[in-house]
Amino acid sequence: MFTVGGADPLLDDSQFMAARWQAAGNLAQLDVWPECAHGFTNSAPGTGRAAWGRIAGWLTARLDAAGA
Repeated sequence: MFTVGGADPLLDDSQFMAARWQAAGNLAQLDVWPECAHGFTNSAPGTGRAAWGRIAGWLTARLDAAGA
């Protein structure tokens, strides 16, 4: 799972890395959070909490699918 803010200077890098990850045959999801800056998951309480919830849900689903 790739999570990035729409105003993050690393947005292009995150998009590229997610696409490369998928091209290599891996499961990838890219979440772009509009108007969020770099590090928003730690500095924007409401939005950051929502992003961490999506990340946790995605990881839980992958672990469940793997039978872990």
